[in-house]
Amino acid sequence: MIASSRKVVFVSVSLVIFRCCFAFAQTLPSVSSPALSPVPLLPPPEMKPEITATKWPFVNGHNVSATSDALPKGNCVLGLDIAACGVSDRISVGTSIWMLMDYNMNSLAVRGLLSEDAEGNKWALQTSYFKTYRPRNYTYDAREPLTTYQMEALWIMLIRTVSVNDHYRMHFNFHSNYYFDEKMPFSLRRPYVAQTPYQFNLTVLNELSMTEHWILLAEGGLLDFARAPLHFHVGTSVGRVTDTWSFHFGFSMTGSRDSVFAPTTRSDYQEDLRAHQPEGYNSPRDPLRVKDDFSIHPEFNLSYQF
Repeated sequence: MIASSRKVVFVSVSLVIFRCCFAFAQTLPSVSSPALSPVPLLPPPEMKPEITATKWPFVNGHNVSATSDALPKGNCVLGLDIAACGVSDRISVGTSIWMLMDYNMNSLAVRGLLSEDAEGNKWALQTSYFKTYRPRNYTYDAREPLTTYQMEALWIMLIRTVSVNDHYRMHFNFHSNYYFDEKMPFSLRRPYVAQTPYQFNLTVLNELSMTEHWILLAEGGLLDFARAPLHFHVGTSVGRVTDTWSFHFGFSMTGSRDSVFAPTTRSDYQEDLRAHQPEGYNSPRDPLRVKDDFSIHPEFNLSYQF
């Protein structure tokens, strides 16, 4: 009973105190709240534009090492080495005019831009198909054009572009290639002893913007992981790129380890097979000549962009 009486007294006293405080508050003069200065609205966050295809300038790259640049939708490039158009902002389709005229070879390349961030770092995938449109003609006949190449191949290239700064980019290339027919392939497929249709390459193309329009391209890497001998590949070219015209000119070299360190015995064995063996790569090959194989390739481009 005592505890219950204490609870009743505590509640009653609390109610009396609350009622007195409320009555006192009612007697106080009302105080208006000071006007609040308007708070400036924060600007909306900057909306980053959607990254799609690289705008001009477009740089295609070297024979072995490509860039990940894609042509914007509706833009095209027409030149001595390539003719290509952007069918969408992420997909470009093209062919090689040089191979068509010089190698009697049809070609089709599709480059897809997989991703690109705000700094210009990109992933791209390129698939290229090559096939000569007539069989190898070794015996010269004045009534027939001399056809010295015969090949069919599929190249699949994964390209990673790293934008180091506004003047320097690195394009890492990994090739997984398959040759359906290599009776007499182009010079990027070097002679070998043990026959295999596969070719794995790993190269990097360095792109340096020296001035507003002049660029320097330099590449290096290894070819033919799938079979012996392994080949070193290096190359360089200088070019000029504007909103409409672009060109670069230089050379690249491919050589086995022995040819690099023994320059007095090296030779272009692929050229000898092309010129003197009717069966080309299907003929018996000399292991010593394969070990000393070495070749120089032109790196050139002259194209109009529109």
